[in-house]
Amino acid sequence: MEPYSKAYTSISKAKKYIEERVSLRGLVVIETEVKAVSQLMEKVNSKEVVVELGIGSGAFGFNLMNNKSVNNYIGLDSSLAMLSMAKKNLNMVFRSLKPNVDLVLGDARYLPFKQASFNGVISIRLISHLSNKYVVFKEVSRVLNSRGFMVFDYYDSESLLALIGAQKEKRGDFTNLKELQGCINDAELSIRGSASAFLLGLTLYDKIPEILLKPLKLFDSLFSQLPFLRRYATRKFVLITKNIDVPAPQTLKTS
Repeated sequence: MEPYSKAYTSISKAKKYIEERVSLRGLVVIETEVKAVSQLMEKVNSKEVVVELGIGSGAFGFNLMNNKSVNNYIGLDSSLAMLSMAKKNLNMVFRSLKPNVDLVLGDARYLPFKQASFNGVISIRLISHLSNKYVVFKEVSRVLNSRGFMVFDYYDSESLLALIGAQKEKRGDFTNLKELQGCINDAELSIRGSASAFLLGLTLYDKIPEILLKPLKLFDSLFSQLPFLRRYATRKFVLITKNIDVPAPQTLKTS
């Protein structure tokens, strides 16, 4: 397994991760993630079965479902501890109204699904932590149907976060779309759209008082819309599809 996947194999570490994600800081980040992914998903107009690779505690996925961006959800994770937490969170978030959610133990490099099983795959905070990204894209291509799509994110090597030298073990390995392009093309997938987020956000969110988080988010949103600054955003969200005739790529402005 990848080193990153071993970080949450115990219940205590899983709880710490969840506490970080559901704090005010975590919620501000999740809101931005959900907004970026939802906007990209609108380009393919799909709310059918979606698989999330590395669902973790479910903090992102369950918020995406609350945003009504998807109807049926499958959460895959290599950690039993995180899947246990995700199940508890699922019961707390939705209570009596249970959505169509399945939690599956598995490895993103060897997906336990049949060929052409799904029309959507989402991967948030995972790709940057994998040493062999091509294997995952190839597996995603295998399980997607002919109209399938994937939305993933990565930490950009040209971002302000990378320039100040943030710790790799916390943020994952920095990369850029040019480096990912070869893996995507070799997996018979094509880039169809992108969004940028966290121009200053992920650089500073961990270091400032919570009372300043919302003003910082507004500042971040305004500056992220400026074309000459967008390239320095910490996180890039990318929409890719199977190699078929679809509308031309579009770049979105996301806070």
